[in-house]
Amino acid sequence: MGKLAVSRALGDLELQKCGVTPEPYVSAFDLTEPPEFMILACDGVWDVLSDEAACNVVASELERDLTASALKLRDVAYLLGSEDNISTILLKFK
Repeated sequence: MGKLAVSRALGDLELQKCGVTPEPYVSAFDLTEPPEFMILACDGVWDVLSDEAACNVVASELERDLTASALKLRDVAYLLGSEDNISTILLKFK
């Protein structure tokens, strides 16, 4: 239909009738200690990796290099068969 990405971003009311929602996936939790990093990634990552698995992939490379961690997360999603956008952004906290 060519409008799906715009519908998700802007909430196209006509496509919402077909089951497309602009509602984001949101988690809220209390932190007992400061986080080491945060993963911002497209749904192609989350289609094939759980939150915990993605964190494990990132943590395995984080000491080496932040860019290497993001690339490894992208590559693992691809190797697991993701057929969607697998863009990744990592934020490392001090």
